[in-house]
Amino acid sequence: MTLKTQITTLRNAVAQRKTDKTNMKLRMARVTSLFYAYEQLHDKLAVLDSTNDGLRQLTEIQDNYYELAAVVENILGATRLVEATSETTMIGRQRLLKFPVAELPKFDGDHSKWLTFKNAFMSMVDRRSDIDDLTKFLHLRNSLKGKAANKLSLYHASAEGYRTAWVLLTDAYERKRLLVSRHLDAILDIEPLKKEASEGLAKMIDEVRQHLSMLKSLDVTPNERVIVRILERALPEGVRERWKESLDLDSLLSFDSFCKFINETSHRLSVLEQDNARSKGEKRPNERESQTAKMRKSANGARTFVSTPLANCVQCNGKHIIYKCPSFEKMTTQQRWDFVKAKHFCQNCLRTHAGVCPTARRCKKCRSYHHTLLHSGTSKSWTSRVTPRGSDNKKSTQAKADRHD
Repeated sequence: MTLKTQITTLRNAVAQRKTDKTNMKLRMARVTSLFYAYEQLHDKLAVLDSTNDGLRQLTEIQDNYYELAAVVENILGATRLVEATSETTMIGRQRLLKFPVAELPKFDGDHSKWLTFKNAFMSMVDRRSDIDDLTKFLHLRNSLKGKAANKLSLYHASAEGYRTAWVLLTDAYERKRLLVSRHLDAILDIEPLKKEASEGLAKMIDEVRQHLSMLKSLDVTPNERVIVRILERALPEGVRERWKESLDLDSLLSFDSFCKFINETSHRLSVLEQDNARSKGEKRPNERESQTAKMRKSANGARTFVSTPLANCVQCNGKHIIYKCPSFEKMTTQQRWDFVKAKHFCQNCLRTHAGVCPTARRCKKCRSYHHTLLHSGTSKSWTSRVTPRGSDNKKSTQAKADRHD
């Protein structure tokens, strides 16, 4: 009998006074239970198929239910109705709670991860009595991805499909020989650690323990001395030497003692790494201040060096450097010397700056410390310069040929 039919039947019975209060209370509790289950199912179907025609009946059924509930409440009294349906209401509310899907395990078809997924899902979902099989199927499908998800792609959401899906997944992935091989291979192929680091050591032990746990669930127990020997060879050289030094020559290798040694070593390395990080953090401010000071000094020097070229030519006010000035080129060598001296230009680069000239260029003709445009063949500096004003009457064309590139 459908929920809609039960609501109609009970409503007619109440209207015609064909039921006593006890019968009415029990039947109303049953209808309430079905109503909560119906609302929950409606929410699931809305997610799976929003175009389903059956979804349109919700409003009508809700109206009929609450109309009936109001009539029954008036007859029985609010207190007794609440008592009659309190347990059912609590169950309904529990069912309506959103299940923490985000916390469910995921499985992508990797055989080595099947048992971990299976055990977790069975504990979190399968063994719960407050979840129906349809809900379990939906959670199972949401937990699968990749190849594993493809195996259920043709299954419709249904309570019957849940058990069928588990049989399919079990047949596909619960192959004992293959699972044992995968976990053993993971231990045999463990990657050697290249450096002493707390994180790497801890991760190695954790992964091996997980594989051994899965093997134990498959009734397989590898020889612990073989396992220790495999892990010994994967240790960084320094850690391996300290492990050997901790052993007696005649002592038998124990996996538990090996794990204890690795955990203690990992802890010491972690403390050391934290101390080193703090030490570096304390040095960095001073290093940054030093770097900033150097950058400021360099930046100031660069600004001084390039400030003059960015300005207009001091001779003709044109947009060029002085040694490219046509007016400057037309001067005689002596006139250029006088002009440079009057403007306090560097005789080597024809710019203004503080200290030694930053450019390594020298006169192209005599390699002396002055610009090629200032070359006269007789002078090398301000102090030794002889100024034979009448001896140099070269034309501007000669000056152009002599200037720096």
